[in-house]
Amino acid sequence: MTTDFNKARSGDYLYLVWKTLTVKSPTGTFVCGIQAVWGKHLTEAPRNAITDLIGSIDDVNDGYDGGHLWLVAQFADDPHSACTNFNFVAQGGKDDRYQSLTHDSARDFRYLVPRCDSLVGTKISAVRLLRSNVAQNSPPEGFDGLTGDINKGRSGAYLYLVWQTQTASLRYISGFKVIYGHSSSEEPAGALSEVNDKSRNINEGFGGLHVWVVVDEIADETLACTSFEVVTIDTAMQAYKTWLRVQEAIIATSSPSLIKEIHTRSHEFSC
Repeated sequence: MTTDFNKARSGDYLYLVWKTLTVKSPTGTFVCGIQAVWGKHLTEAPRNAITDLIGSIDDVNDGYDGGHLWLVAQFADDPHSACTNFNFVAQGGKDDRYQSLTHDSARDFRYLVPRCDSLVGTKISAVRLLRSNVAQNSPPEGFDGLTGDINKGRSGAYLYLVWQTQTASLRYISGFKVIYGHSSSEEPAGALSEVNDKSRNINEGFGGLHVWVVVDEIADETLACTSFEVVTIDTAMQAYKTWLRVQEAIIATSSPSLIKEIHTRSHEFSC
């Protein structure tokens, strides 16, 4: 965490905070999506269908109308396209972005919605189904995550998608861009978020232009930043000299702990 951005100014304290990641190389392929495959007969089950963890039925639609349904995991070598979570969603309307886990004639639509967060270092590497006679609130031993009950609101066993994860290499932060604007409507895409969902404008409350910070990212971890420092300066020459010192410090710094995520954090004054 840096020192206070707003030092000697009235208002909230403002800091830059970050998470770090120990550099590791990818150790395998990752799950990048799940395909729903329908069939009229059990013999149509795909060979690579996701199997049940305890050897139970692999047909996700078992016991319900509309045919048989199997799930097939899709894989990619690129960790940046890998999934980090799956959410189960049941709703009354159809969403063409995803494949429904119920037949089109059903009154409700059920989806497994993937989340692929490039800033999360652990990626999903394996998926299984889990049927249970009792509700599950946490993944089984050896697994790192599970969805909500896919059969929620329907009779029959509880059914979950569970997964394992592994650490993968990510993109790293190599610096910042400072963007100025006259109104909040000019906020740039990718502006640093504030962890308490306050304004992203780091000049909030001080008059003048809006100021946002956007990070630069690279794939080469050897060029990544390892820390940041807030420096208050009065003249352009001092700014230039400070910039030179910072560059020399970055070049001289060698650390396996590299910055992968940054937010701004503000704290209100308390008297």
